Amino acid sequence: MITTAFGCLNIRLLLNKFDDVVELCHNHHIDLLCLTKTWHDADSAILSRLHCAGFNVVDRPRPRAVDDLSVNHGGVAVVATADVVRSPIATKDQPATFESVCFRAVPGHLAVIIVVLYRPGSDAVQQMFFDKLVTLLDRVAT
Repeated sequence: MITTAFGCLNIRLLLNKFDDVVELCHNHHIDLLCLTKTWHDADSAILSRLHCAGFNVVDRPRPRAVDDLSVNHGGVAVVATADVVRSPIATKDQPATFESVCFRAVPGHLAVIIVVLYRPGSDAVQQMFFDKLVTLLDRVAT
């Protein structure tokens, strides 16, 4: 029987935890590791390091409000082993109420749709969050 292992971590700064992520995936044979609060930018060197270590990454950094050198809090990513076939699922917009990345993954003979979602805890939950979540889930389901 072929198994697929999934994991999910609120990583809080992926840059400082590269070795931990690689070790976790290898030691526990994790095929897809979902990460929230990655604190990365689109051009972060950590993504290249993960590719060099044999992983594929699907990510969505938090858009920056100000172009500066401060830490970019937020962001989501999925680290996948090289044999997992991935294809993005386009979402029309990125709501301000949460951050997400969505794609179809085929690890072996299993086909799954993965949605990694992070809602910042600093903001109170509003009806808009639920409205945007329903829209996203409806898009993914169809």
